[in-house]
Amino acid sequence: MKKRLFLLTQIIVLGSFAQTGPGGVGNASDNIVWLDAARLGLADNTAVSSWTDFSGNNNHATQATGSQQPLYKTAQINGVPAIDFDGTNDYLQFTNHITTGSVSAYTVHQSQSLDINGILNIEKHMLYSGGNFISNAYDSPREYYSSFFNLDDPTVFQFHTGGTISSDTYNSVRSNSTGNSARNAVRTELLNKPLSTVGVLIGSLGTPVRFQNGEISEVILFNRVLGLAEKRIVNAYIGGKYSISSLTPFYAYASIFGSEIFGIGQEADGANTTAQGTGIVEISNASSLDDGDYLIVGHDNAALTTTTSVGSAFSKNRYNRIWRVDVTNTPGTVDIKFALAGNNFAADPVNSYRLLIDNVSGTFDNAGISQSLTGTYNAVDETITFTGVSLTDGDFFTLGEEYTSITSISSGDWNSITTWSCACVPTELDDSVFIISPHNVSINGSDADIANLTIETGGTLSFSTDNTLAVKGDFIVEGSISMPTGKFAFDGVDAQEIQNTSGSTVTFNDLEFNNTNNVSLKAGDFEVNNFVTVTAGQLINDGAVFTFVSDASNHSQITNSNLNGFSGRFIMQRFFTSRNAGYADLTTPTVSTTIGDWDQEIFMSGVGGADGDVQTGAGGPVEHTVWKWNNSAQSWVAVTDTNTTISAGEPIELFLGDNLTTFSAQTMDSKGTPFTGPRSFNLSAGFNFIGNPYRAFLNYTTVTKPSGITNQFYIYEQNAGGYSLFSGGFIASEQGFWINSPGTSTITFNEANKLSLNFNQILRQKNDPKFELKITNLENNYGNKVSFVATSNAEDNAPFLPSPEKTSPALTIQLAEQALIQQALMTTQNRVIAPVNFYAGIDGSYTIAANAIDQLLGNYTCIVLEDKIEGKLIDLTTNNTYTFSALKGEYERFNVHFLKSSSDCEQLLRTKGTTSVSPHSIQLLQRGNQIELAYDLEEGTQARVDILSLNGQKVLPSIELSISGNGQDLLLNNTELKGIYLFVLRTNNKVITEKFRFN
Repeated sequence: MKKRLFLLTQIIVLGSFAQTGPGGVGNASDNIVWLDAARLGLADNTAVSSWTDFSGNNNHATQATGSQQPLYKTAQINGVPAIDFDGTNDYLQFTNHITTGSVSAYTVHQSQSLDINGILNIEKHMLYSGGNFISNAYDSPREYYSSFFNLDDPTVFQFHTGGTISSDTYNSVRSNSTGNSARNAVRTELLNKPLSTVGVLIGSLGTPVRFQNGEISEVILFNRVLGLAEKRIVNAYIGGKYSISSLTPFYAYASIFGSEIFGIGQEADGANTTAQGTGIVEISNASSLDDGDYLIVGHDNAALTTTTSVGSAFSKNRYNRIWRVDVTNTPGTVDIKFALAGNNFAADPVNSYRLLIDNVSGTFDNAGISQSLTGTYNAVDETITFTGVSLTDGDFFTLGEEYTSITSISSGDWNSITTWSCACVPTELDDSVFIISPHNVSINGSDADIANLTIETGGTLSFSTDNTLAVKGDFIVEGSISMPTGKFAFDGVDAQEIQNTSGSTVTFNDLEFNNTNNVSLKAGDFEVNNFVTVTAGQLINDGAVFTFVSDASNHSQITNSNLNGFSGRFIMQRFFTSRNAGYADLTTPTVSTTIGDWDQEIFMSGVGGADGDVQTGAGGPVEHTVWKWNNSAQSWVAVTDTNTTISAGEPIELFLGDNLTTFSAQTMDSKGTPFTGPRSFNLSAGFNFIGNPYRAFLNYTTVTKPSGITNQFYIYEQNAGGYSLFSGGFIASEQGFWINSPGTSTITFNEANKLSLNFNQILRQKNDPKFELKITNLENNYGNKVSFVATSNAEDNAPFLPSPEKTSPALTIQLAEQALIQQALMTTQNRVIAPVNFYAGIDGSYTIAANAIDQLLGNYTCIVLEDKIEGKLIDLTTNNTYTFSALKGEYERFNVHFLKSSSDCEQLLRTKGTTSVSPHSIQLLQRGNQIELAYDLEEGTQARVDILSLNGQKVLPSIELSISGNGQDLLLNNTELKGIYLFVLRTNNKVITEKFRFN
């Protein structure tokens, strides 16, 4: 019973002092010497005059003679600094003679000589190496206690013996790259040396002999024999520090977390119940420490600075330094104390510190943090203690700072300290931040950033300038957002969530998502008016309604974004302005949608949708208004089912019309996952119908094209009823278009081909000016245009693409067997005649207008349009319009003459320009303000003349008359009309239209 009582008393005494010795074992009362080269921090090759004793007992090892001073060396013993002794005369002497008999001693060294090398000499003990052994030796009689030893092999040697001279136990352990070698014996004698030294022995004459030839990194002396648990903890400290794995069986994480290892533990001969070591963390008060229980801790040697790489749900920042725990058996809960003097980073240390425990990977993200504990702060000694902490083997822990709540206290600028309760400007380090009722906080002139942000009911966040609010955490809207300008950037490290619980739609201007762990829309209605960019990760719709807006003033777009940058279902609007009824070429910007999505807003026939079908006559065939083009077969295929899918960039020709003549403004939806990434199309020989797969303008000029495919593309203009040719430039979001391919190939569009323009118009570009002839039907304003360019490059020729609107007129340039809408002129020829064919979609009056004629006047003196049917020549350099009449049909009617010589121009106009009455023997003539009808008819006929404005409105009553024979009658003596008017003469078999100007 007495022995057991003594043991318990010893345990209590040892646990009652701060254990700041090696591994958290001992303190200045029993750790009498601690020489540690790593803590000197000297420059490489510095002569050492004093090796500081870090035990607190001032037992420094010194050398005043410069020639006998060893050198400080960096990165020596397993990368740790050491003191290098030259083997000749270098040594250090303790300022105080070390006289202890009972001892636990540790040295870390390596020798470069087989001679006897003195390592440590104190009054009653000495340690040296010689040959292949490391030994303790004692006198009267001489006793040697030796272990096998290797040269140049980092070695830890420890010996433990009591202070009884007549007889005591002796225990030693040599640890190096080969493992551990232990020696146990009964020691009968001690030494009696007059000096205590490091790096040399003291001989029989009391003078230094046997100098160390090698390095010593650490010397540790206790004035008592340590218990088994204490030895194991000190071994873990030394083994982790010097990478001696045989010493760390009770600490498995030394390879990364090997710095300042310390711990608690218990065996039958005693316990270490409180431990701190040289670090800032103390472990104590284990709730159930018993024999065989250990809790040992080390860290990764990171700086005691802070990082924001931490789970935003738990902390705003944390120490960069991370500690890791090895738990053996069941020591129970412990108290953990941090000494914060000089490392006090919390704004409110009393309330803000949190002990963060990660039981997953040590990254301290939201998924890894298993505990976030509050502690008790002591302002006197600047410590914070966390009590009753439960740790499991392998846990990581560090100290973090909890987010503190900041609320708005008035309306105002985000970047004004008078707006917030903290008298500060919130940043990404502050969480949570609340905008409360009735405050309106404005982003006005400067960017801002925040972690988690909540706009409470009645609160408003507004953007007055084009600045960015970067959100690193979660975003909750219970109030409102006013955002005619500006940008939200969601660029956190951990996964972020966005919620709208306000009951109203939140409207964004610009959005950017740059989070590799994704941003999720969790609830509520959202819409965006301008640009969305997904730089990294995904924008995931997981329960919200998100609409990409398209209206008369905006068409939101997705700029250059990450591959598969979206997940979930989004609504992609497409606004159409009022226009003539007719076909439009469209596609979807989603990965996939169905015709049924479009059928909900746009009338469709032939697809079996809710709108019903249009039939030709009662019981007649169904009219199809939705078509796909088969590029390989070069033919149209009717879409007959609303379940038909459309993939991104797959074009559809769709009839838009409230009736057969007009279409009111309308918005159509595509519902699905927005498409991002590359999109390839297989092309066949001939015209290929493809689409812009992106919710953005496509810069076709930048697209890498297969051999033989130029920058030319065709866009159908619904109001004009025909295709326009473009040579490069950009193509609107969701626009179907046509390209001509000489053979089979593949074309690929990429995100880099996008152009950031917020327009909803199909056509929003200005072509390079070129000479063109534009045909217009004066009845319905449909038409097309042909162009001529001064170049010898045949690639500038462009084939004619017929309009799907059969009532639309067309001009085509005939070159060999090919019909063109653009011809490259050989400007080296003095005269070029270009045959131009004409198609009239209906009976009526037509006008040909010449545009940008100046583009060719540098090459030609005159350009003359010849009407072969009317026998008329129009010098387009002086009169750029020509109006005529035609019945429905196809005609080889016109030539266009390009002449370099002035004399050739005069001759052409003189020889063919003298006819006063057309071959049809009826003509309208103007003489000042009078309009006359000249005729020469073989038989009589009825005629009617209508006078119209240029937009087709009748301005005077119709003139009905009968004419026969030959004559010239006055139709109008004008006193009212001013400007340009159209006179349309209709007879039984023809229509003549002329344009006259009145001043």
